[in-house]
Amino acid sequence: MADMTGRRQEEESGKNVEEALRKKERQLAASQRVARLGSWEWDIVNNKITWSDELYRIFGLKPQEFEATYEAFLNVVHPDDREKLDSAVKKSLSDKKPYHVDARIIRPDGSEWVMEARGEVTYDKSGNPLLMGGTAQDVTERKQIEEDLLRHRKELSLLIEDKTSELKAVIELLQDEIARRRTVEAEAVRAGHLAALGELAAGVAHEINNPINGIINYTQILANRSKKGSEEHDIANRIIKESNRIAGIVSNLLSFARDRKDEKIPTGIQDVLSDSLALIETQIRKEGIRLKVDIPSNLPAVSAQPQQLEQVFLNIISNARYALNQKYPGADDNKTLEILGEKATLNNSRHIRIIFHDRGTGIKNEILDKIINPFFSTKSADKGTGLGLSISHGIISNHGGKLIIESIEGEFTRVIIELPAMKK
Repeated sequence: MADMTGRRQEEESGKNVEEALRKKERQLAASQRVARLGSWEWDIVNNKITWSDELYRIFGLKPQEFEATYEAFLNVVHPDDREKLDSAVKKSLSDKKPYHVDARIIRPDGSEWVMEARGEVTYDKSGNPLLMGGTAQDVTERKQIEEDLLRHRKELSLLIEDKTSELKAVIELLQDEIARRRTVEAEAVRAGHLAALGELAAGVAHEINNPINGIINYTQILANRSKKGSEEHDIANRIIKESNRIAGIVSNLLSFARDRKDEKIPTGIQDVLSDSLALIETQIRKEGIRLKVDIPSNLPAVSAQPQQLEQVFLNIISNARYALNQKYPGADDNKTLEILGEKATLNNSRHIRIIFHDRGTGIKNEILDKIINPFFSTKSADKGTGLGLSISHGIISNHGGKLIIESIEGEFTRVIIELPAMKK
């Protein structure tokens, strides 16, 4: 009786175990369906593969339709991914390490799915491979989403790049327009200052001209009445000479206030510079300034008023001398002033370019755009009026040219004059 009871208990216990196992299998199958994850095991020794139901579903196969061997498994892998997967498996066997690889499979209906395959090898005591087990998960949808995201990211990047380029172009146009308007405004202000200066110059010249002409006339009478060679005659001639110099200055002052286009003549820059240096070169040498002049003899002529260009050159050289003497009170190898000339083509038109380059004190960047304004000067009141560069700029503009100033404080100043050359 006791034996029968024991057998019944054993049978009931066995049934419970089997039921628990079936429950676990059902739970595992349900989990695999939800995760779209199938499991497999490969008996390497006998070359037999066992798949879970979910793995058959992923591959679109039925157990009776599939020859469960490793070669048969490779045949359903996409031809382009077959070698990659096979190499991963072989490397796992040789290195005794798990593998993880993505590969495409071809289902019986011809559709392509993507699986994420993982595998690990079990070895016997001698280190020989016995089994390889692992999983294959359907990641087709995830891969499609990743590809779509990557494509959208590229499209967005291209769109951003295009829009950024367009925005940069618009910004550049706006910057150019702002710069143009600032230039126009600055030129208008400068023109207004020059017009006011012209009116002042005309008034001053008128007031000076009458008495200076009287001085010259009366002094000439004294000279005529005095004996040649006498002290009186010599003093009278000196007065006449200095009065004529004042009259010349007044005449130049008036020329700045007038537009005398009809008086422009063919002019050689070499001649104007030579005349300018004749007046000042001795002083330049005396101050220990090393002068380097390179004006090609074949520079084309310009249509100009020579006296006005000479005034511009003298003003620029005077500023260079001041800057060099401020930086180098005595002699120095770097105390140099270079004057260069060259041909240039601007806007498909022949020009000449004259460059005055000194290694003096330079100009502060924050005032560089102000130094050609009338009455603006970096010199002390007893050294300058602030009119020289403003007048020079007006003269060059009236000659159809440009006056450009480049400078770095403490290093150099470069004044560039560009003038249209006369046609051959």
